[in-house]
Amino acid sequence: MKFGDFRIRTTVPTIMLLIVGFLSNPLHAVSNLTWQPFEAGSTPADPNVSVIEEASDHLTIQYRLTGFYLEEIAVGREVFHRIHLGGELSSSISKAGEPYCPSLNEIIRVPEGDVAAAELLEVEWKYSGDYNLYPRQLPRRDDGSAPGQFLKSDEAYSTADPYPQDPLVIGRVQGWGGVAVAALSLTPVRYYPASRRLEIARSVTVRIDFSAGRIQHIATPHRPSPMMNRLHRRLILNPPGELPRQLDADEDEPVRMLVVLKEEALEVARPLIDFHHNSGIRTEVWVDDDIDDPREVKDRVIEMFDDGLEYLFIIGDGYNRDPDIPMHFWAQRYLVRLPG
Repeated sequence: MKFGDFRIRTTVPTIMLLIVGFLSNPLHAVSNLTWQPFEAGSTPADPNVSVIEEASDHLTIQYRLTGFYLEEIAVGREVFHRIHLGGELSSSISKAGEPYCPSLNEIIRVPEGDVAAAELLEVEWKYSGDYNLYPRQLPRRDDGSAPGQFLKSDEAYSTADPYPQDPLVIGRVQGWGGVAVAALSLTPVRYYPASRRLEIARSVTVRIDFSAGRIQHIATPHRPSPMMNRLHRRLILNPPGELPRQLDADEDEPVRMLVVLKEEALEVARPLIDFHHNSGIRTEVWVDDDIDDPREVKDRVIEMFDDGLEYLFIIGDGYNRDPDIPMHFWAQRYLVRLPG
């Protein structure tokens, strides 16, 4: 389909999650970034991306930009300009030798069993000046050396057509930690190489439609992972719901687990103690330094058992001549025999 001067490609064979740092030839002289606001006095700010409408069959996203960062790069006697949209790291769908036009990437959650197609609904362009955009270069080799000579496509820089031709790209659906996702890449830049005219979108509205497609199996974890859920909620634009928080133990319930340990072991054991307590098992800690006689442990276990104690967890070395805990006594004179 077409939108204005652009053609929009709605599918690509691989997911495009590209975070590529600026990789320049060591012969290049690079100056600092300077902020170019759309409105005088506007402070530097990253692009704002938000979901303005969400339904089972579509998603509407709005991008807002208040300016861009400009970088001058000298290659020999020619001076180029490179555009950054949100700091030093950016990505681009440009090919090597073509004008580097930065893209904004988002991860979109897709209903399982559906495919996704994207279209531009509205774009507000801002003429930003005439610039000689820097051509994208090949990445450096693993040893840090330059990949070769400076690349610039004469064909790409002589065309009067706007670049890029495909500003909106959505990848195929893939599984990520049990969630079906697709990568969305928007290039809010319109560049005319022959005239060096640069336009940057101040506002872009994108609609993503979901429809039944080829059924693909998305592997799901055997158990929900709170850590993966937090990652999804931080990185996916329309994240899945938050997993129910593990219930804290009810303080009105009896203690169900007694932990006996030396104070020096408390820090190491704390995550395990918190895990049991947060899982709903009310847990009490008894520091061994407070125990004067092993029979105190025996008597306390019997008393707490009558009140609902189910687990006894002892941490320490009970088999030395001077044991940390009275474990060896339990197998002899002070064995606790509980009913049931």
